[in-house]
Amino acid sequence: MQPREPAPIGKSIDLRDGMRGGTLGRRGGMPAAQRRSSSPGPEPRTSRRGAGGSHFAAIGPMLRRPRGAMSEARIVHCRKLDKDLPGLPRPPYKNELGQRIYAEVSKEAWDQWLKDSVKYVNTYRVDLATPEGQKFMFKQCAIYFGFEEGDLAATAFVPAEQKK
Repeated sequence: MQPREPAPIGKSIDLRDGMRGGTLGRRGGMPAAQRRSSSPGPEPRTSRRGAGGSHFAAIGPMLRRPRGAMSEARIVHCRKLDKDLPGLPRPPYKNELGQRIYAEVSKEAWDQWLKDSVKYVNTYRVDLATPEGQKFMFKQCAIYFGFEEGDLAATAFVPAEQKK
C-alpha cells in the first residue's frame, strides 16, 4: 500500500479505498472497483406459491407488531395501590415471588419499587450478583408489597426538603 497525501482540512476521506485487494473490512476484502460496479446483483428470489407470494401474506400485518407493544394491557388489582391498574408484561423474577408480583402488583407499583430499591442498594451497598444480596432484596421486596410481615430496612435517604 502506498502512503496517502493528507486530506485537505474540512474534507473527509474514505478509509475503505485503501483496502483494495485486502482481506480486512466488512465487505470481505472485495476490491473497491467491484464494490462500485454497476452490475446487477443476484437474481431476486421468486416464490413457488405463485402471485400471492408467502402463505403468510394474509396474516402478515397481524404478525408484525412493534417491539415491546402489548396487544392488550393486562389489568390486575394492585395490592400495593389498592386499584385496578395495568399489570407487568412478564414476571420480574424467576421464582415464586416473581409469580406473585406478576399476579398481584401493577406496573405503576413495580416502578415505585424500582425507584425505592435503589435506596437499599446504596445504603447497604448490596451486591445483587451475590446470593446474600439477592436474598436481602427479595425479602425487602416481599415486605414492600405486603407478601411478608415485617419492617422495611431503614435507609439513609433524606428527602431534599428535609436537608435544609
